[in-house]
Amino acid sequence: MRRALLAHAIAAPWIAAAVSFVYFRWFGEATPLAAAVWFEGFVFVLDLLLVALVINRSLDMFRSVLGTWLPLLLIFMATLLTGALMRGAAGVERRRDVVGIAGCDRAAAAQGIS
Repeated sequence: MRRALLAHAIAAPWIAAAVSFVYFRWFGEATPLAAAVWFEGFVFVLDLLLVALVINRSLDMFRSVLGTWLPLLLIFMATLLTGALMRGAAGVERRRDVVGIAGCDRAAAAQGIS
């Protein structure tokens, strides 16, 4: 059981980083902190409602630092760090200028088109 919890604690931030990379690349309108809070809240609610109450039928999983609290902390930190790195990347802004609706408005404004 300890190996499974350790694997969960290791995999969770990598999965969160991958999902947040996609979010910040294509939809990243939220700040990194706001996105990290939303991602964290989503995972916590899934853990509470689905894993704890439906699958385990117990809240005992919340007693485990390695099984619950460490992965939640690492998910938060991975999302926050990914968002901060993506905000600093020039490719994110370029993508918004080409694809995003607001980016099209900025590009049109730069060309004098209303």
